[in-house]
This record gives sequence, structure tokens and C-alpha cells, in this order.
Amino acid sequence: MHIRNVSDLDAYDGLSVPGRQRAYDRLSNDDRKRMQELRAFLGFTKVSSLPIEPPTVVCLDPPCPDIGCRLGCAPYFFELGEVTDEGLARRCTDSIKTGKITVGWHSQAKPLTLIFTSKAQKTYETNGAPVDLLLYYWKQAPFEPEVRKVLSELRPVVDQMLSPGRFSRIWIYQYPGSVLRVFPR
Repeated sequence: MHIRNVSDLDAYDGLSVPGRQRAYDRLSNDDRKRMQELRAFLGFTKVSSLPIEPPTVVCLDPPCPDIGCRLGCAPYFFELGEVTDEGLARRCTDSIKTGKITVGWHSQAKPLTLIFTSKAQKTYETNGAPVDLLLYYWKQAPFEPEVRKVLSELRPVVDQMLSPGRFSRIWIYQYPGSVLRVFPR
């Protein structure tokens, strides 16, 4: 099984619980990543009010952005990035594998700063179609006062990323249900 679009995700979700577990165990790391990004993106489409039709959503490989779709009648792209402290992500993965509850400190500022810095350096092939950056919280809940502070400090980087030919918009999204911020505003 490969995860590339909504029908692939629907096929996976339609399996029995043991069938999903077997299929998940056989998925490549890339397919697992695409599955998470696809779920995050579909959640985002529900709350963003953008006219994106889910059947047009497809996962792409570099040098293209992560997601291609149709926005209205035109092609549109989204590059995704999960905002999470690496130590927290590792503990979540260990907890899922072992069933043991894990706790520990995590940073709000460092992962947001790292992902902005990383995405600011990349270029994408879109044949001239626009691309938005969607940074999403999945494993880590954002502490909004700290997020606002970091975004304020990163404003020069944000402005550079929104320059012509780069990203059209930058979205900060908390899965499964709210857009926290969008640039430009």
C-alpha cells in the first residue's frame, strides 16, 4: 500500500483495525510521513475556508512541495512542516511503541525557529503556480503567547519568505481544528 491521495487514505481507513496495523507496519517511512501530512492538510482544509476540493489533493515528492491540489480552478501547492520539539516527538513515538506514558520538558521557541529557518532556505518546482507554507502542530500543543513572541522575533524571516517568487502565504495551524495565524495579514 502507498499513500498518495485521499482515496489511498480512505482505503487504509476502511481496513479492519488489525488490517490497518499490518498495513501500517508495511508502510515505508515516506508513506507514513505522507499519511500524517495528508491528514494534517485535510484537517486544515476544513477550517481554512479555502476552496480546495479533497479529490484534487495529491502528495508529491521533492523538488515539488509536499501537496498539490486545485484551489478554485487553478493548480496550487502547499509545503508542510510539523512544529515539534524533537525530544517530545521521540518520547511520543516511544510511548506509542511501548504503551508507556512519557513526560518531559519541551521547547516552544526552538522548533518554530528551526522550521522557519529550514523552510526559508528551500526552493520548489511549481511551474509558476503559487505555494503556501503550512506549519502545523500535531504532537505538540502550541502555547500561544510564546508562539506570538517567536513569530514577532521571526518577522524579518517571515517577510523574506513572503517576497515575490517564494511563499504566497504562511499558515500556522493546530491539528485537528484551528488556524492560529496566517501571513500576510
